[in-house]
Amino acid sequence: MINVAVCDDDTGSRDQITGYLERYQREHKVSFVVFVYQDGEEFLANYPQDLDVLFLDIKMKSLSGLDIARHIRSFDENLCIIFISNMTQYALEGYQVHAFNFIVKPFTFQRFEKELTLYLAKIPAKHESLMVKNEKGYFSISPNEIYYIETLNHKMLIHGKTGSHVCYVSISALEKKLAGSSFFRCHVSYLINLSYIREIRSDSLLMADESIVPVSRHRKKELLSAVAKHIREIL
Repeated sequence: MINVAVCDDDTGSRDQITGYLERYQREHKVSFVVFVYQDGEEFLANYPQDLDVLFLDIKMKSLSGLDIARHIRSFDENLCIIFISNMTQYALEGYQVHAFNFIVKPFTFQRFEKELTLYLAKIPAKHESLMVKNEKGYFSISPNEIYYIETLNHKMLIHGKTGSHVCYVSISALEKKLAGSSFFRCHVSYLINLSYIREIRSDSLLMADESIVPVSRHRKKELLSAVAKHIREIL
């Protein structure tokens, strides 16, 4: 399930986007939960949990879309923001807040479809659950919620937003399952999510949960390339 928000103070524009989202669901066999807001204050006061995509107008009466985007980036680095506006002069500022793209009004369904498809293609593993075995049986976790995975005392530990989980599967097996996503094997005992690196040090990484993860010397160059590629893909 993909959570999508629409924030636009123009009724016609909101109706157009929600109509396009309904059509996209029918034609592409995907499921959206759609949240609709008529201004920035309403949106920020009711910010949806686990939001994935935001279609955001730039020119609104009280709080502009750029102001909203700057505020969002103070606590959410990963949200896909797609600006919708007829004011093309703001496109450069949009990219400064790491907007995914900028759609100029008026626009067709085909243009809207292209942008949404491009975004969904970049997150192949985000909404797929990873099934792993532990002492109680099996549990499910979203790859997007994982900070890093480590081997410790012959056990596998998955560290993420919901805490740390012991599981019975090899790190190599998990690496294969997560291939093509934002994970990188930085050390023989560690598999990290590139999205949650906070600082790259000489021989280690500071992760989002303040953990220090070692980096093998012979994998440092490849890690830097993977980080650079990951940044290009999300900008």
